[in-house]
Amino acid sequence: MIFVLFKMYLIIIVGTFSGYFCQKLIDKKNWISYKSKKEISIFLQKLALLWFLSITYIGSIWIFKIENIKNIISLPFVGAFSTMIGGLFAVRIAKFYHYNLIDIGSSN
Repeated sequence: MIFVLFKMYLIIIVGTFSGYFCQKLIDKKNWISYKSKKEISIFLQKLALLWFLSITYIGSIWIFKIENIKNIISLPFVGAFSTMIGGLFAVRIAKFYHYNLIDIGSSN
């Protein structure tokens, strides 16, 4: 169990720092223009949202044991509730740090 957690954190740390060092190397050598970096960033964000998160969702539902119809019906409500709670925490933290409405993501 500890080894699995250690491996997970090691992957996160190595991935973060390798991305940071690649960015610094590319900036230092001027291999890619700012516009190209922005386009690559947008592509990678779309790839993560459309591909990697889809696999995560499929994996989480794959191991979900469906024993009765109530479990199937409860899935969208659990997802909506967790999204609302996450949004509530995000807005509270943003207000604590005195972000303006545009930085929070709200137009009201």
